[in-house]
Amino acid sequence: MCVCRGTRQKFSQPPSCGETIGLDVAHSTFLQILSQQLHWTREDLAQQAQQADLLLDGALEVINDIAFDRCDEALTDGEDPIELNPDVLQVLLS
Repeated sequence: MCVCRGTRQKFSQPPSCGETIGLDVAHSTFLQILSQQLHWTREDLAQQAQQADLLLDGALEVINDIAFDRCDEALTDGEDPIELNPDVLQVLLS
């Protein structure tokens, strides 16, 4: 099970995903898109990345780097389909 590292901060308003885990706006938006389902075809996810002005492999690498920092495991697994680890996803979105 994935456990978030670091101290929890209290905010008067919920921070955006990027503020919470250190992603820029484009990668934060892409993470929100990723969270809509746990299984993606590579083609569908590549289209979503393109709409966020990102390249799929680079975007997944950036997000997985954050996931490894927080959870010692990747958010995504596989090439096609691409599957998301729900425990890691929960930490990244919290």
